[in-house]
Amino acid sequence: MSWQAVSSIIGAFGALAAAGSLYAAFELYRRRIHDERATRFKADITNLMGKFSRLQTAISFTYPDEVAHDTVKSERLDSFFVNLYGSESQEEFFERARQIGTSISIPAAVHAKTYESYYDSLIEINQLASGHRADHPGLYLALSTVNYGFGFVIDRYVIAARDSEKWGEPLVRLWPVKQYSDAWGMRVAFGKFLTEQLLRRQQYCNALLTTLNDVSKIVTEAYLQLTPKDLARQRRRESKVKLSNYEGASLMCLRLSQSKRAIADVLSPEQSASYDACLSIIAGLDSPPAAQAGGFY
Repeated sequence: MSWQAVSSIIGAFGALAAAGSLYAAFELYRRRIHDERATRFKADITNLMGKFSRLQTAISFTYPDEVAHDTVKSERLDSFFVNLYGSESQEEFFERARQIGTSISIPAAVHAKTYESYYDSLIEINQLASGHRADHPGLYLALSTVNYGFGFVIDRYVIAARDSEKWGEPLVRLWPVKQYSDAWGMRVAFGKFLTEQLLRRQQYCNALLTTLNDVSKIVTEAYLQLTPKDLARQRRRESKVKLSNYEGASLMCLRLSQSKRAIADVLSPEQSASYDACLSIIAGLDSPPAAQAGGFY
């Protein structure tokens, strides 16, 4: 064999070695990109799960009282309560009370700081989850449904506080007005009575919030268990599932059922059973109308 042939063979092996090194470097780079992508994804969905849990606690324990307080303290109702406190007879008191919802309107909007902060949180959730919508449409649909439900509950309390029919019983309880030292004392008492009225919705609202928060935990914990390689495989699977367009739909069970079609392979048998149990609970609750604001619809 000539030296020229030997040189060619050595050159060929060198090229193969160089190509192998290049391929290995590319694989290491690709794996690092996948790992970093998976790390960011898991950090984001962990953050989302925490936000939902904190919102559930705040809404469940303090929100009804905050809505009632903010509604009652509106300056637009100053003259109403002053006139009501000035009633000289029971007949005059009830005549003035009946002006609510007719000649005197309850403030059309409630802008409590807490109310606004809740919606700021829902917007943050929207922005955070939307970053993964293209890769994980099934997961996004589940989380968007949770966000939808939280937005609905927030609005439900406010709408109830602005409903003049809900003011009847609390107003009746204010008579006789002289049991209060002044109009403001009577107004504070009314706020307490209105809170009690709103709390009658608490069982429904808290059941919905708890169940939706459970859905968030189930799907998040399922995705957190996946390796970067598993996540890449799941992205490919989810992209092939055709989901019906339930954006803006009020039927949360339909949205969650659609989501499960895309994420079923991620759920363990126990997680799948828990997810189905959540669907059953939500189906047993009233189907709410579309929330008026917030969330991603």
